[in-house]
Amino acid sequence: MMWGCQDVEGDLDKQKKNAFYGELFAGRVDRSNIEDILERDFMLRERMRRTQKWLTYYYDTLTERVPDRYRLPTAPRAGEIGIRHRGRILSPDLITYQNRLNALYGFGALGMLEHRIAKVGHASLVNSESFSALEGCAVEPAKSCVTLAVTLERLL
Repeated sequence: MMWGCQDVEGDLDKQKKNAFYGELFAGRVDRSNIEDILERDFMLRERMRRTQKWLTYYYDTLTERVPDRYRLPTAPRAGEIGIRHRGRILSPDLITYQNRLNALYGFGALGMLEHRIAKVGHASLVNSESFSALEGCAVEPAKSCVTLAVTLERLL
């Protein structure tokens, strides 16, 4: 909501931002007025405008070689904040999540999971040592990698 990693150090008053989030998550912010609050206190529109060109370019670059089924949607409900681009709502958070999904796609894990789901109806990938089906991945998983904890009952 604060426009995430796009905020330049000093762009926002951290104390004010943290206080806002605390009030929001405690249910003490009037949601009907949230757009005005974000604009007044955090200049959200200006910060979004400054990053629009970068954000759309980065998203297009991230997704140009990824099948559409692996392009994350952001539902236009629940007050989602972002930049509309090619029918999607883009935000720094979406870029972060798309990066993670691309890593799973490039690693071959998503294809392996789809294959497993087609074969037995479900799949669980906990880590490289406990799931022998990783042998089919495009890249050999490194032992030092952070454990993936993904459980999929159905893929999109």
